Amino acid sequence: MLYSILKPIITYSLNAFFKRIDVIGAENLEYDGVLFVCNHPSALFDPIIVASRTKKSIHFLAGAEWFGTGFQSWVFQNQFKMIPVYRPWLAKDKKKAEASNDEMFNACYESLGEGKRIIIFPEASSVTVPWVRDIKTGAVRIKLGADRFIDGEKKVRIVPIGLNYTNPHRFQTRVVMKVGEPIDFSDLENQEWADEKELVIAMTERVREKMGELLYYPEDMQQFEFVKDVKKLMTGVLKSDLGVAEGDLAREFDIRKQIVGEINEISTKNPEEVKVVATELRSYIETFEALGFRQFNPFEEPVLIALVKLVGLVLGLPLFIIGTIFNLLPFLIAQAIYKQFFVGKVTKRDAEGQLNSAFAGSLGFASGLVVFLIWYTGLWVLVSQFMPFWMAFLLSIVLGYSCGRFAMLWYKWIIQIMKYSKWQMLRISKPELIDSLLKSRSKLISELLKLRRG
Repeated sequence: MLYSILKPIITYSLNAFFKRIDVIGAENLEYDGVLFVCNHPSALFDPIIVASRTKKSIHFLAGAEWFGTGFQSWVFQNQFKMIPVYRPWLAKDKKKAEASNDEMFNACYESLGEGKRIIIFPEASSVTVPWVRDIKTGAVRIKLGADRFIDGEKKVRIVPIGLNYTNPHRFQTRVVMKVGEPIDFSDLENQEWADEKELVIAMTERVREKMGELLYYPEDMQQFEFVKDVKKLMTGVLKSDLGVAEGDLAREFDIRKQIVGEINEISTKNPEEVKVVATELRSYIETFEALGFRQFNPFEEPVLIALVKLVGLVLGLPLFIIGTIFNLLPFLIAQAIYKQFFVGKVTKRDAEGQLNSAFAGSLGFASGLVVFLIWYTGLWVLVSQFMPFWMAFLLSIVLGYSCGRFAMLWYKWIIQIMKYSKWQMLRISKPELIDSLLKSRSKLISELLKLRRG
């Protein structure tokens, strides 16, 4: 019951925290009797983002150390649909952990046999990196055990998920979730193996491979910073060059992943040339961003679009004011709570009493969720003194959430219009600087395209 109540609240909250959450392959989220495997770069965000994008409920495998005892454990297991996993390297009593994990495996078999859906993070810990780390064999062992438990023609599917964050610890950034097809193990299962352990290892390696295909960065890359710079410069160029339609998320994902793969290959073949281009590209980006144009290219903004935004700013000013009045105070309170109680605990590594830094964004989100829930509830109660309860609820949502979302869009527009205006003024006051920047950009694009073509 609590799961069903909280799901829409958390979904709307996630939509407000992130600028965009895009899903590619959403149809693969709706299988029954399925085991989802996902990378784990951002602690609490990862499971709730996946759960918020599925129509049916999901059971979560999570470290037993988070469950506590008594009422807390009951809530986690019975209301949040969580199944505790005792990680041997963290457990004090190894025998008890092994026995408890036997219960966990049996619970998974029964759930999958009933057609339920489970998500597991086979990396077994959360670390903020954009590639797949080494993964454990648990997911494959659960699948094989569940297949034997079901003992029929129907087998448990393993569906891989890749979460690609722009930055999971910053407000108003983007997430691209790519969901793959169920993994085909038939060729491996039809081979003869010395023992099941070898089969499990081979299947686990395939799981890792398929998870990597859903991320921009399938491995720990030496040229990580260079790749990020190239994506800033080249994604739009390649989209235009290849005629990618606006909103074609799958093709845009392929382009970004293609850039990563090509840079990796080029760096191996022509390391010296890449080093020179990387230095020039970093210099260009630093100069461009020093002028205040980070994450926005004003020279690519059509005049008509700029005018539409300007009109939207004028007409939307009243809604922006309303949204700010009803949301600024709780936003500042949530920000203050996060800075006071959490930020110090997620920025100091390997210190006693500190939290995993992968929890940074999640804790900021949780702080805001609690504060805004209290704030909106109070607003609802207050407004209900002057009108019917249901009408007060709708008005509170409109004044609070809807106008707040618009206020963020309005703020984004005004920043872009200010940058657009600044660029036009620089074209008049410092034409040599602008001309030099644009020439540097064209030269870099040309050099990168040349490297790309070999």
